[in-house]
Amino acid sequence: MTAKIISVFNQKGGSGKTTISMHIAGDLGGRGYRVLVVDMERQATATRWSSAAPEQTPFPAKVTNLWSARENMHKEIHKNLEDFDFIVVDLPPHLDQSAVGARALMISDVALMPIQPTIPDFWATEEAKALVRDAMVKNPDLKVRAVMSRVREGTNLTESVREVLAEDQIVRLAESMFRERTAFAECGAAGGTALSVAPRTKAAAEATALTDEVLRLLAA
Repeated sequence: MTAKIISVFNQKGGSGKTTISMHIAGDLGGRGYRVLVVDMERQATATRWSSAAPEQTPFPAKVTNLWSARENMHKEIHKNLEDFDFIVVDLPPHLDQSAVGARALMISDVALMPIQPTIPDFWATEEAKALVRDAMVKNPDLKVRAVMSRVREGTNLTESVREVLAEDQIVRLAESMFRERTAFAECGAAGGTALSVAPRTKAAAEATALTDEVLRLLAA
């Protein structure tokens, strides 16, 4: 099986990219798939996350940082296509300042754009969507979803952002979302995911739902 590539991207930092990347990768790894996380952040957040896992229960996906090889990132990914079932690419913010995001989207099967329900985050999606439009010229089969992240339910702003995103024809709104939950915040320090750190929580259920939705997209 040639690996399916899932990229997680946004223009704005702090949108929850690494949390979503690591939860999808960890969930897929826990289901028995061979998973590689390509950490494209200078800060190597995903790499540090996985290295925090206890030696007896390592993170269920391989994580490699390719920031130093970012100009050839797509070539490095292609070298691993036959060795993994899924490759999850955790992209850096400020995508307009490099070609990394464009290269990743052009080789991806699915791209997820986490967005917090705030006005600055909503504004930042315009540049990210421009990358999507450009990528789809060469990769028309790319499936893109906006994933509401760090959501606080019941606020007027959350509902307003959700309504606007639901009308977007370029980046459709995912059915799943990650709410603001303690379990998500604690996972990085524990080197795991909500599924391993707090398996009976709502956070774990939300993580599972997003992974299931991604798998449906890939099968469609």
